[in-house]
Amino acid sequence: MGRAPVSQVFFDSMLWAYLLEAHPEFGRPVRSALETVQARGHRLVTSAFAIGEVLVAPVAKADRARIDRANGFFNARVTVLEFRRTTVMRFAEIRARHRVSASDAVNLACAAEAGVDLFLTNDKRLQGKIVPGIQFISSLENAPL
Repeated sequence: MGRAPVSQVFFDSMLWAYLLEAHPEFGRPVRSALETVQARGHRLVTSAFAIGEVLVAPVAKADRARIDRANGFFNARVTVLEFRRTTVMRFAEIRARHRVSASDAVNLACAAEAGVDLFLTNDKRLQGKIVPGIQFISSLENAPL
């Protein structure tokens, strides 16, 4: 029997913050999802924008250790999607159709351009939206992992 194809799973900005800051409520569920994704051989992806959002707090505090730890984690374990000129139209369509924030639209546009299978978020406003190029947008608790 053949092996299932590799799926791409996108983690939204807040999931990274929960994981890297060991959030008391959401840190463990995010770590569990991360471990499941990796154990199943799926490709873990996020946007460069999401990484930038996660780095705001440690940069504001000039916490070099946290900055280096976060960058090391992303460099070693995550495929980073760029917001390019080819992503612009997807961004505009998502903003126009779904009326989401610019930051959410950047992440969704990057994920859609990459053809991700699962976009994981804790943002209830995004869960269940239909965005061409993304197979499923799901909460952590309802993720089909």
